[in-house]
Amino acid sequence: MDLYRLSSVEEFEMIGGWEYFLRGGVCVIEWADRLGSSLPRPYWKIELFWKTKGRSVTVEKEGF
Repeated sequence: MDLYRLSSVEEFEMIGGWEYFLRGGVCVIEWADRLGSSLPRPYWKIELFWKTKGRSVTVEKEGF
């Protein structure tokens, strides 16, 4: 799910975004910071970075 074009949590609610979390399984969210503290816990935060010589990845657990 890509939240880049959303401007608020209310917009996320209007498009039925919370239903994705109710299905079970894995939900991948791009631009998850748009949900702020409303993002359900626990979750894994995965960040991908481009560097001059390659890429790097950070993985963090939140709310476990």
